Amino acid sequence: MSVGLKYTYVPELSNPQTKEFKLLADLVVKVLDQIYKALYGPLFIRTIVLAFKPQSKRADENTQAEVQLVFNENSTKPVPAGEEVVNALKEVAENNNNFNVQFDANSITVINEPYNIPVQFRTNGTFVVDLSNTNSDLFTNRSIMIKTGLTPFFTDDFPTAFSILTMKNYSNGGPKGNSDSILNFMDLAFARSGELPNNTQIGETMLRAARNNSLPFKIFTNDIIVNGTLISSSDVSSKISVLMACFMVAVSLLFTWSS
Repeated sequence: MSVGLKYTYVPELSNPQTKEFKLLADLVVKVLDQIYKALYGPLFIRTIVLAFKPQSKRADENTQAEVQLVFNENSTKPVPAGEEVVNALKEVAENNNNFNVQFDANSITVINEPYNIPVQFRTNGTFVVDLSNTNSDLFTNRSIMIKTGLTPFFTDDFPTAFSILTMKNYSNGGPKGNSDSILNFMDLAFARSGELPNNTQIGETMLRAARNNSLPFKIFTNDIIVNGTLISSSDVSSKISVLMACFMVAVSLLFTWSS
């Protein structure tokens, strides 16, 4: 986030090694940690001050702080959206004057936040009502199992963009799978600064995971929906076959030219 501070900017604040930078950074961290830990509990980890800048080029101008908020990537609860985080701090800025650092509510914005892509898929298992309760042990344990199983596939396929996987909900598998299957709903978060994958690429990763025998659950390959798009395993296989055919043609031409 970019956070406006009612604190006069001085040139020393541009250097993280100066006493002025370290003192103000320490104050900002303590206050933001206090605010967000009160709001989000163990889901929130800590604040990192990245930089201080003047709000404008005028003399005696206030300071703009660029901060990073770190949330618990292992939590089964979803990370709050940027707008929610900003509005929470704006409310504090407008209604609370008891902190050592005062915030400018009109100068609090999101600089960058993960881009969430919803994914729905069906697995084996028997659905019970407690799985739809995000506070239940069954929800937590299943979410940890799926997150532990799928995260390595997305980390491998999208090392610079993938951020976090969050399970949102579960429901009965429905007519396709009767009572012996579960619909799983999750969000995949990707860094906007990286190269965002498309629906097909995410689908390919899900299919690769589905065909891996090491997972403690079975993913049905005919029921994977990425961002509203049904992923067809036959389409993906056809694309792979076309690519392989193109490769073989290129190789054969290479040998023909070399001879």
